[in-house]
Amino acid sequence: MTAPGFTLEDLDGKSVSLYAFRGQVVLLNFWASWCRPCRNAMPALMELFNRYKDQGLVMVGVSLDRTREDAAAYIAETGYDEMVALWGSLSAAQGVARAYGIPGVPHIFIIDRDGIIRFSAHPARLTSADIEPLL
Repeated sequence: MTAPGFTLEDLDGKSVSLYAFRGQVVLLNFWASWCRPCRNAMPALMELFNRYKDQGLVMVGVSLDRTREDAAAYIAETGYDEMVALWGSLSAAQGVARAYGIPGVPHIFIIDRDGIIRFSAHPARLTSADIEPLL
């Protein structure tokens, strides 16, 4: 299935489109700072991202926080600033989540270089074996 396209603002208010990452493997992470399972999953996701970022993996996070400030505070607190953190507004982020049909957060997708979704699950199920063949 082709990944639904979307454009959201990053935490600095700059417009970012999923299409800008075409040609790269994208780890698309739906998360929220208030979500304990999201917070628990993030260190392992960042470890996988750091292992493969030099091979073309990009991590894009769609925050379902109520405010931009909540998302930005979490990123600042944790140092996860290499993730392309997107928000825009709660309703805009929720619209993207609906387009992807996620059952709740946390939820991740791996999108290949051609924009095809190759993996969809809770982050705890993601392994190197899911990423390496796509790089």
